[in-house]
Amino acid sequence: MRGLLLTLIAALLAASTTAGTFTSQIRIRVFDAAGRKLTYSEHKPLVKLEGHGYARECSGHECSFNVQVASNETALSFNLTVYWLGVKVYRGAVTLNNGSSRTVDVRVNATNVKLLGIDDGGGRVDSCRLKLEGAVKLTLECGTTVSLPFGLYKVRSAELLVAEHYVPVEVEDDEFEITSDSREVKIRLGVANSVTLRVVKADGSPLANGTLKLTFLGSKELVRVYDGPIEGGVVKLRDLPYGEYLAEVYWSGLRLLSESIELGPSSATITLTTSLMPRVELHLLDADGYPLANTVVYIEGAGLRMTALTDEGGWASLRDVLPGFYNVSIKWLNETISAPIYIGGSGSAAVRMPLRTFKVVLTPKRASDLPSGLRAELLYEPGGYVLAQSSLDSPSPRLTLAPQIPIPIKAALKLVVYWGDRLLVEKAVDPYSRVRYVNLSFVDLGVEVVDATGHPLPGAALRIEDALGVREAVTDQYGRVLLKHLYGERFEVEVTWRGVPVARKSVAASEEELTLKTYVYNLEVVVRGALGQPVAGALVGVSISGPNFSLEVNATAGSDGLAEVKWLPAPPGSTLILRVIKGRVELARPLTLADLEEGVVEARLDLLMDYGWLQLRVGEFIALVAAAALSIAAVALVYRALRTRLAARKVLSEYRLEWEAAPSSFWDRLRASIRAMLGGEEEEEEGEFFEEL
Repeated sequence: MRGLLLTLIAALLAASTTAGTFTSQIRIRVFDAAGRKLTYSEHKPLVKLEGHGYARECSGHECSFNVQVASNETALSFNLTVYWLGVKVYRGAVTLNNGSSRTVDVRVNATNVKLLGIDDGGGRVDSCRLKLEGAVKLTLECGTTVSLPFGLYKVRSAELLVAEHYVPVEVEDDEFEITSDSREVKIRLGVANSVTLRVVKADGSPLANGTLKLTFLGSKELVRVYDGPIEGGVVKLRDLPYGEYLAEVYWSGLRLLSESIELGPSSATITLTTSLMPRVELHLLDADGYPLANTVVYIEGAGLRMTALTDEGGWASLRDVLPGFYNVSIKWLNETISAPIYIGGSGSAAVRMPLRTFKVVLTPKRASDLPSGLRAELLYEPGGYVLAQSSLDSPSPRLTLAPQIPIPIKAALKLVVYWGDRLLVEKAVDPYSRVRYVNLSFVDLGVEVVDATGHPLPGAALRIEDALGVREAVTDQYGRVLLKHLYGERFEVEVTWRGVPVARKSVAASEEELTLKTYVYNLEVVVRGALGQPVAGALVGVSISGPNFSLEVNATAGSDGLAEVKWLPAPPGSTLILRVIKGRVELARPLTLADLEEGVVEARLDLLMDYGWLQLRVGEFIALVAAAALSIAAVALVYRALRTRLAARKVLSEYRLEWEAAPSSFWDRLRASIRAMLGGEEEEEEGEFFEEL
């Protein structure tokens, strides 16, 4: 047992002496793919060494690592990773021997390249910077040498330093790839190598002793790229970015030109033509483009004052005119009328004065012509100066006012129109067109008057109220009338028939023809007797009454009992009573609107017989018949009573013997015999007969 324990102790001691420490030193030197030092500002590569529980990193182009790990191995493998600008550019393994010291040169996937900006002439552009995106995102100055990781890059934007300002420029070649063979990258930019600006006068001759100001407009801030003299009419510039520029040319303190120009690949020479002209032809026109002939013109501006006279075509010649804005004026009555003009380099200039040949034309609104006696005046308000006046001696479709001189387009004008001694129109008019049409509210209105059934109503009286008063008219045989020269926008038309108002309507001036349906009816009255027989010669009358009117219309029934009551006025609210008379027989009843609209009404007289001089009513006839019937009945009763008594006596004589023998049976047989003899007469008579017996 003691021996076994000693053996175990010996084994443990042997195990502790065999587990040792692995130590090694390694120096890592980082180079690009061509063996050169990585370069970009102050940036350094990041080196990581990892394995067997060991992990260390170092930032620098040369890094040393002291490796100590617990291991009895004589050689161990470690992972080596290199990062450049945050991009993994190398990953590999290194084998270290225990107790060794070594140096390892690592060439990473990056190379040193020189980025060059190139203009459109192939020249180098140094004063620029580029914004790259790819394996890394960088902003670099043109001409800079930098170590870039392998991969595809895109130039997102470029800027050019111009007059101490960076301005954006176009990028023509915006993609490139970095490989182990890359040494120089050329980026073609939208930059003009050389630009020649020629500044000439309007006739093409060089402009000397001028000044050019050239401003780049393609950036957030305006950048003045040149501000200096124009020598011999030419200015030469280099390295200008493509884009829009504002070119301003000054001469003798005046700006001759302010023009936007576009600089691009084909803009090696740009000609700026100014408007400086030794002679300018001025064309004086009115507001509508018609020449103002034989007019004295005053021109002032750009330090120049001139006076000229236009010819028949409105032209005036001006010499030694500088380009610029001028004020052109003429005299009109006691006022000065002016208009601005810009005289440029075309050799001629047209100015439209705020005047025009103006006239006012008066026309009827909806009438065929204007009435005679119409007169009008066109006045210039300040002072009431009469510019034109005119009148009509006979009807005419129009009346024209035409001033003899052009009128300022902003003149305050007043139009006054009279018809006889009535003032129709007094209004302001503006000369904003050569012809100003003014519609006078004269209207020709055609009116057709019909009865309630739509048939013409001749002889109807019309009363029309317009803006000037009241007019009256009467319809012709066709129920029509033409009302000429009504004035206004609305009219009140009233129709009376037999002194009774039967229609009224408010009419708009837009209506060309008006049909007025009146409350006038035609009524047929059929007069019949008690048995339905026609009554000829009956007098038929209809009395109409209403507010402020009362009348009666009569007719006589013909042989067929028909009486026609024509053109019966019955406006709403009126009361109509029908009266029919035949001799001493008379009927009266009210008429309703339904009766009038139907047009036929029947009148039944209490007349049974008509003998001309004698009319017999139904009641009278019944009384006569009743009296005759009573007389006949009385005679019949007397006769019957006598006959009954005679028959009774005969029966009694025949049955007397039987009665004496059997009185009760006798009477029964006697009653039956008498009933058979009388033919079943009423029991009442029979009873009376036996009572008498």
